[in-house]
Amino acid sequence: MAEHIMQGYDPGQNLPGRIMVGADLEHEDAAASSVVFNAEARLAMIAVRNLNAAARWLMIFNAAALPANGTVPDLLILPLAAGEIKTYAPPAPVYFSTGLVWAMSTTDTTLTVTGTNDGEVDTFTVPIG
Repeated sequence: MAEHIMQGYDPGQNLPGRIMVGADLEHEDAAASSVVFNAEARLAMIAVRNLNAAARWLMIFNAAALPANGTVPDLLILPLAAGEIKTYAPPAPVYFSTGLVWAMSTTDTTLTVTGTNDGEVDTFTVPIG
């Protein structure tokens, strides 16, 4: 198993107050973006590490594929300083009707993906239904 950003995470255990047993963990070691699901999904938590020496913004989209540069994110713009680690855990899982895509952007209001592997990301999703 790859080392995850969420230190000590065990897929068979609960994360206090946030994740149920049965949650799915998706891990990307180094990527500019990722299609976590290309169909409906529920996001319970996301943890991200900025691997770049410059600031980046994590953006989350309700999409089945990576949107074009210039797209405004559907859910979240999370600013990250160089090397910074942050988590986002909404009070209840967030429903995505089309799919779940994250991307590391070089700009803070609309998507600008450069293709460099700027992010290490763990996404936790819970089953639909």
